[in-house]
Amino acid sequence: MLKYILDTKDFIFEKWIQSIKRSDGFKYIIKYQNLKAVFLLFEKDKNSIVPWCAAFPQTIDILRNNEFPDKTDYRFRNIIHFACKSQNSAFCRVLLASSNKFRVNCFDNKIMTPLHYATKLNNKEVVEILLLYGADINEKDCYGKTALHIATEYNNKEILELLFSYGANVNEKDYNGKTALRIATKHNNREILKLLLSHGANFNEKDQYGKTTLHYAVIFFSKETAELLLSHGANINDKDNYGRTALHTAIECNINKEILKLLLSYGANTNEKDKDGKTSLHIAALYNRKDIVKLLLSYGANINERDKDGKTSLHIAALHSIKDIVELLLSYGANVNEKDNYGNTALYIAAENNNKETAKFLLSHGANINERNKIGKSALHIASFHNSKETAELLIEHGANIN
Repeated sequence: MLKYILDTKDFIFEKWIQSIKRSDGFKYIIKYQNLKAVFLLFEKDKNSIVPWCAAFPQTIDILRNNEFPDKTDYRFRNIIHFACKSQNSAFCRVLLASSNKFRVNCFDNKIMTPLHYATKLNNKEVVEILLLYGADINEKDCYGKTALHIATEYNNKEILELLFSYGANVNEKDYNGKTALRIATKHNNREILKLLLSHGANFNEKDQYGKTTLHYAVIFFSKETAELLLSHGANINDKDNYGRTALHTAIECNINKEILKLLLSYGANTNEKDKDGKTSLHIAALYNRKDIVKLLLSYGANINERDKDGKTSLHIAALHSIKDIVELLLSYGANVNEKDNYGNTALYIAAENNNKETAKFLLSHGANINERNKIGKSALHIASFHNSKETAELLIEHGANIN
């Protein structure tokens, strides 16, 4: 079939070639390594085999002995891209040294250069050849990734060392604000992390969410990575865009106690507040983490600390009807009559949410049953307003002033 097309008039051949260029038609010639087809096309029109012929190492003499234009396919891949895909280092060297002057920094439709290709394929020899011939080491693809980002993703320590020897920027960010260190943290590769840190990776660098590498070590449940970062001086109380430290994040992500103990042993501030004024204790109470509440209190968490609405952890527990946390906080000395910014006590909040059991427990620990908020409402007022019959009856039984 191919020979028939080649024997037809030139305009038919040209039309066929153009249709192939607009698709992946050549991939089948490459896939099945149909060398005969390559030479048939070369005989008809030598330029028709560029750039994809580089997928065939057998065409090296053709490329060495003929002048070719630096053409690209419909995905903007040039001959060096295809040579990198074939992973033939000798071929790459011949192409780059040839008189054709093929562009080593040409990029495809995803802004990937041959260096990106070779790095992704973990081919150190080809990477080195490209660098020797002037490949831009910090060139970014459409996602903002450099070769260093890609080598980190693929856990290739040898290529990373090579890239560093050519001046790769260890703190370069992709378009999502990720550095190579941030990527290595996700993969939890201790050797790669150590290498990046030894080359000056900034562990306190923040992404677009304001999160540092330590935040992500916690998110990815990696105690080893967190410990490595902290041992190198990572700022343990650094905050993200929401004002949350690694400690806030660890509790919110339901991390095991070992990581929390690690953070606390390195001096994490238990009373640091996020943008809502919430401390780690507020979050632990909200998520009903009884063991974590105990741990935080043992490290000096202020049990009566208020958030931006003036709510303590006791208010939070009462609001969400978490009786176990209410009991625990009171056993550690939480102020049962503490008021929020609206003058509401934990009892008022329990009554508002018709939580009879929590209200009963608060009363047994000295909650002032007739305490009024800033608009003069008591717990009985709010229970009656919400038609919370059981809670209202409980309050009356305990001496609530019905007047």
